[in-house]
Amino acid sequence: MESMFKLRDTNPQITDSVNCKCFDPSVEGTTITFENVQFGYPIPESASDQSIKRQILKDMTFDVDEGKTVALVGSSGCGKSTILRLLYRFYDTDKGRITVGGNDVRNISGDSLRQSIAVVPQDTVLFNESIEYNINYGNLNASFDEIVDAAKKARIHDTIMSFPDGYNTVVGERGRRYKLLFTDISYNFA
Repeated sequence: MESMFKLRDTNPQITDSVNCKCFDPSVEGTTITFENVQFGYPIPESASDQSIKRQILKDMTFDVDEGKTVALVGSSGCGKSTILRLLYRFYDTDKGRITVGGNDVRNISGDSLRQSIAVVPQDTVLFNESIEYNINYGNLNASFDEIVDAAKKARIHDTIMSFPDGYNTVVGERGRRYKLLFTDISYNFA
């Protein structure tokens, strides 16, 4: 418990700027741009000198145009997760900049930025609950109609409706009862 309280009381290193704005992807768009991004993680053994880093990204430049799907593929340690951490602004770049909808992420509130981004990991995490509950977990304020709309967009609504209990079907621990269904969800979202 002491460790949990210590973590809770830790102030984040990355904070919103005084003049940050709320990001609205429906107005500003969602094109993502990495411009000459450099980033490295501090090496723990050199805690006294934060300038000593294990370089992960060096002059990384790419665009993800609005409405496009992108897969990050590469060997372990090549920077896939780091790119997401920088996009979510869990860290700031050492050099270069990242923009979303033309806005530098350093000028956007962290909450509004993170609410606008969805990541589908390789491993599907499901609760031993209903399909409705598991879909709803992505947005606890979503109405049932919004849940159905999300399932339709993922092309799984018809499959869900083929189950005797429809959206009330309990998927089992980690989705084992209906693994095929949720493999399809991962596939369609990716």
